[in-house]
Amino acid sequence: MTPQPSRDPHVVLGVQPGATQKQVRDAYLARVRVIHPDRFDRASQPHEWNSANEMLKELNAAYDALTQPASSAIPAQPPPQGPQSTQAEPSDWGSDELGSGAGALHEFPKATQDRLVSRQAHRDSSQVQVPQATVWWPIGFVVVTAVLYFVLFIAAGSRTWNGDTRFLIAAIVVAAGVFLGWNVARILAWRQARLKPHFYITPLYFIKTDLDHVAFWPLWLLEDISITHNHRNGFYSESTVFLTINKQRHALPVDSKAAVEKLLQTLETFDRKLRAAFKNNDWAYIKAYDDFFGVRRSQLKQAVATTSRRPIAYAASVSLSLALVYGMMQHNDASAASRWYPHKEFVSMPGGGLDWLASGSASNQQHTHPPQPMPATGTVVQHGGGASVAPMKVFAAEGSNYLLKLVDPLSGDPVLTAFIRAASTVEIDVPLGRFELRYASGDSWYGYTYLFGPDTVYSKASTLLEFRASGDYVEGVSITLYRVPHGNLKTTRIRPAQF
Repeated sequence: MTPQPSRDPHVVLGVQPGATQKQVRDAYLARVRVIHPDRFDRASQPHEWNSANEMLKELNAAYDALTQPASSAIPAQPPPQGPQSTQAEPSDWGSDELGSGAGALHEFPKATQDRLVSRQAHRDSSQVQVPQATVWWPIGFVVVTAVLYFVLFIAAGSRTWNGDTRFLIAAIVVAAGVFLGWNVARILAWRQARLKPHFYITPLYFIKTDLDHVAFWPLWLLEDISITHNHRNGFYSESTVFLTINKQRHALPVDSKAAVEKLLQTLETFDRKLRAAFKNNDWAYIKAYDDFFGVRRSQLKQAVATTSRRPIAYAASVSLSLALVYGMMQHNDASAASRWYPHKEFVSMPGGGLDWLASGSASNQQHTHPPQPMPATGTVVQHGGGASVAPMKVFAAEGSNYLLKLVDPLSGDPVLTAFIRAASTVEIDVPLGRFELRYASGDSWYGYTYLFGPDTVYSKASTLLEFRASGDYVEGVSITLYRVPHGNLKTTRIRPAQF
């Protein structure tokens, strides 16, 4: 049964008794445009939204009372084909077919689905179409994530990671895995979707699509238009048109000012033709361009379309990340084990590691070398004869400790070894002569056998240091073990065996 209005339907619609069907339709459509709930935000304007719904129910009941028999409602009629038809609109074409709506593509009738897909393929000239997103960004993020994984795996072999570093690396890789899953799912959804992200302006609607999800608003819900022209380095690059539709702001990127003018002119033309169609009761025009004819807005679930492959993408990406974390940790352990280089010439020195050398090779002892107490700055060991009379002053940088060695350049025999802690200075006496400077540096000390462990950095000076006496004057050398502007002592990396 058709619900009856609580008041006289003529009073509700504002028509005189005996009004024609045309006059009733005109009055109904004019009031629907004013009181439709889509004009209010349900969250911020609940009172207005509820009042509009109540008024709309009363308006619908009044319209039905004056256009339908009291016994039953008239069944819906199919829309006419093309704008040439002059048939009046079906009597059940009520307010639910004049407002906005949103839902997954599969919720819409097949005719609506085909029409939207046709618009995407540019097979309909009566539109302005603006792309809203691209699949290249997700593809780029996948590539960047793959490069990040590769770099971290290579870094796992460069130096030993401590516990904090391992936790940080694992957190980065797992977080990247979740992000990778999101982008892979986006790519799969893009390939699977019939509708890609676009914004359309049609003769009757604003339409926004995003991977088989559709939202639409009638043109008369447009509230504001603003334009921003963007410039880079003083030159025009692009424009952005902002449309405020039913309290929602949509940004449309446009590549030229001419395209902006065309968009605005098209929108003005559509609005003018729509107003003329309402004024002249040109229902053939409205039905010809109504992409959503027969779509009951209240029956749309408004749920964002998803893809069944999304959970699989997330699970695969996170599993890959966990496997990569395990592989990197194993690679880091193996690399650290291979870098435990024993210096046998230091065995007889204070703090030497005779017990370590006797217990097995470095490759299978990587977990049995605990850090040792750091020698004091200025700990010097003489390896050869000769009086130490020449001064040598050494400045150490912050962050690294150093073990210096002076070596006879002809025989390769060590002459003197000195230990210098980070951010300190030492003054020592050395024998006269020309010597090659070699040094090892690092953070933690593992004794004179393994020096600074697997992360020991070995270097040597590119020029010889000369200590000589001239009469009563002895010439010494000052060295800074960090980079300084216009420095005259160049250094190069060497292998552990060359130290």
